[in-house]
Amino acid sequence: MPGKIFGTVLVLFLSCCALLAWALMAGEKRMLNQWADGRVSDSVPASPVVSPAER
Repeated sequence: MPGKIFGTVLVLFLSCCALLAWALMAGEKRMLNQWADGRVSDSVPASPVVSPAER
């Protein structure tokens, strides 16, 4: 019984990974652009603060 449960969990996990990979490939550009925009807007105010501290 535990082996059957483990197998079911494994299949569910793999199918979720496959769905995630497919979704990433399908909307890769859009998602990456959104993520990059968010990262850039977050890091732009931080970079002038970091550079004087490094000096």
